[in-house]
Amino acid sequence: STDQLGIPVNPRTFAFQISPSTVRPGQDETLTFHVTCKEDATFPDSAIITISYENGQPLTNITDGNGTCTFVINAQQTPNNQLNITVTASRIGYQERQVTMMLNVLPGEGGLSWLTILMIAIPLAVVVLVIVLIKMKLIVVSTKEEETGSE
Repeated sequence: STDQLGIPVNPRTFAFQISPSTVRPGQDETLTFHVTCKEDATFPDSAIITISYENGQPLTNITDGNGTCTFVINAQQTPNNQLNITVTASRIGYQERQVTMMLNVLPGEGGLSWLTILMIAIPLAVVVLVIVLIKMKLIVVSTKEEETGSE
């Protein structure tokens, strides 16, 4: 008879942190992910991290010896000023984990574009220039109709 000894193996689990927690819409932003082991607070190197978010392509990177990896994203404006990022982490000896993390998206500027400002400023500048030239009597404006001589 063969005696067998069963050894339970409990895989380690991941904990995540993301920084910054706020991004600007329409701009490239670098997100840094910090991954730690929940059981002993070590930093798992070579963990495969994949992120996905609305209107963005899934991105994959590998953690370094500090449990850190970075991604560059370009978030769009969202109706509720929040962007949900789905993060998946895997590594040998660890239980694969998928979580959804929320980033704050700053509200759009809502101001006028440069083109709109120029379309207003240029005609306004021309009108001001004409008024100044009239006041300096460099341009003469006649408001009275000239009479033509009749014979």
